[in-house]
Amino acid sequence: MAKSSSVDVNQVFKSQSYQDLHLSWSELCSVFSSNKSLVFLDISHSFLSRQFVRTLCDQLASANCCLQKVMLGPCCAPVPEWADLFLTLQFNHSLTCLDLSDSELLDEGAKLLCAGLRYPTCPVQRLSLENCQLTEACCKEVSVTLVVSQRLTHLCLAKNDLGDEGVKTLCEGLRYPSCQLQALVLWCCSITSEGCGHLSTVLRQGSSLTQLDLGLNHVGVPGLKALCEALKAPQCGLQRLWLWGCSLTPFSCQDLSYALSCNRSLVTLDLGQNSLGFQGVKMLCDALRLQNCPLQTLRLKIEESDTDIQNLLREIKESNPQLAIDGSRRDPQRHRPSADDFLF
Repeated sequence: MAKSSSVDVNQVFKSQSYQDLHLSWSELCSVFSSNKSLVFLDISHSFLSRQFVRTLCDQLASANCCLQKVMLGPCCAPVPEWADLFLTLQFNHSLTCLDLSDSELLDEGAKLLCAGLRYPTCPVQRLSLENCQLTEACCKEVSVTLVVSQRLTHLCLAKNDLGDEGVKTLCEGLRYPSCQLQALVLWCCSITSEGCGHLSTVLRQGSSLTQLDLGLNHVGVPGLKALCEALKAPQCGLQRLWLWGCSLTPFSCQDLSYALSCNRSLVTLDLGQNSLGFQGVKMLCDALRLQNCPLQTLRLKIEESDTDIQNLLREIKESNPQLAIDGSRRDPQRHRPSADDFLF
């Protein structure tokens, strides 16, 4: 079997003139349909012109193209250019991962993308639209796509101003039995407790979601209470939940502790950058001591000077050796905690 390979265009085309770049790009694109071992293409931060993107589109539409992962963002393309790209999704048979992060896609571009994703033969399974200047206005098209697409399992909408109304619209698609989405990233999407209520309803009904990132949203006490109601429901299959920097307080921990004592599926919980205090962590530990608690990874905001919490967590580690407690204070603004479990 041929060994798979990848190409980083930024290294290949470094310091070339426009004319030489165009020639090199055309030659490279011809390889996509002749070399079946080439599966990963990175043209992020390349800012290719419309003519260059159209050359790529011709190859993606080829029956001989075997590219599986393509990273395009950031890209400042006009609407016709996005239309050319997304039209190829109707013909491509191999592209399972598409990353458009940091591109000026806008709502109009997202709607064009959704039309391509809904095509019956579109192979895309994992899609990142992080920081693509999207709003609530595109959520209806995305919601319909979640219902129609039988392949899309991972969707990142991080750093887009979707708001609670946008989440409400997305949930209309998530609750359909035909929706196959497993991972949804809503990091920094202007969501409050109202949006958490909509997501809680979907999770309690037994959706396909197993991974949910709500980091850097104002979840607060009422939002977490709604999510805890979902975690207690037998139909909830959530395995990973990220709540980094969600304005949680020690008052949130009693509900969360009880939810953890009832839940049988959650293996990762990120509570980093939330000030829970000793009493809050102590309440969580009541659930973590239970033998039937499935949690394997817990991230907390831990001050090195807080010896009481350090001693408490040490006791938990001794009684529950399968549990990994991460007290890292790294700033995930550039690399959000859920990134390792999501796309590439």
